[in-house]
Amino acid sequence: MMGFQPKYLLRWRFDFVDKPTRLGMWNSPTGTAWNVNKEGIVAASIEGKNILTREVITLVQCEGHEFVNFKWHAIIKGHTGRFPARPIGMILQTRELDILMLMNGDHRTEQRTEDDKKYNYAGFGK
Repeated sequence: MMGFQPKYLLRWRFDFVDKPTRLGMWNSPTGTAWNVNKEGIVAASIEGKNILTREVITLVQCEGHEFVNFKWHAIIKGHTGRFPARPIGMILQTRELDILMLMNGDHRTEQRTEDDKKYNYAGFGK
């Protein structure tokens, strides 16, 4: 991915009716979004922090009842280091869509496959 110039740091965010907002760490695939109790969720979103201005904005959002999962999107560089994959984006997965938000500001929306809709992501969290 020659010439990929990140514009944003990314993180996940959950907003709830009756408890505090939960946030992931910037650009951290080791975050614990899967482990957050989703009871009372109002919205799920991907936030971006502009690398130059440090402004934080909502890049992608869905209503809580539509949320399924967050996934990191990464490229693998040709080195043999401890972390060969480098995150370049994040996917917000809804009941029907995969919404990919890249760190350079580009985004893409695709319909989820029927096979993917059958997968029980609930087994990874509460």
